[in-house]
Amino acid sequence: MAQKAIYDLDLLAVARQRTQASIASLAILANLILWIVVMVNFQGNPIANTIVLVIGLGLVIWSVVAMVLAQIAYGSGPSTIVVFAIVTIFVPLLAMIACVSQGTTIIRLAGAKVGFIGVSKSEREKITPGHCRGCGYDRAGLELLQECPECRRVPKVI
Repeated sequence: MAQKAIYDLDLLAVARQRTQASIASLAILANLILWIVVMVNFQGNPIANTIVLVIGLGLVIWSVVAMVLAQIAYGSGPSTIVVFAIVTIFVPLLAMIACVSQGTTIIRLAGAKVGFIGVSKSEREKITPGHCRGCGYDRAGLELLQECPECRRVPKVI
């Protein structure tokens, strides 16, 4: 399976999966901070260490699933997905940041602005099929190359 072109992607799925990857990245970072706090303050406490370890393993599993779903939404090939999964297991924060960056690039190339966690509702309309890429206006009933009545943008044909 070859990598998909940007116009073949479900951009709403890309936006959703990028948001999941962002949240997973923040959770992994919070877990690393928690791990440091527990190791410093509760040295030798096996219950606290076990709890942090279980939380960390759960977050790594969640991050691998989030990353695999994101790579599928991004149109990546199987070899890329496997490499990202392996890297996510060993270096979760780095892999998730790379995955978020990849999703951000795809969404920006599609013409939408991306916030820290995700894409706002107004920007999501711009990447919805059948809507204007400039303002998000629903183009239902308009000719293919007719300019947008809201922002005067003429669609580009690929």
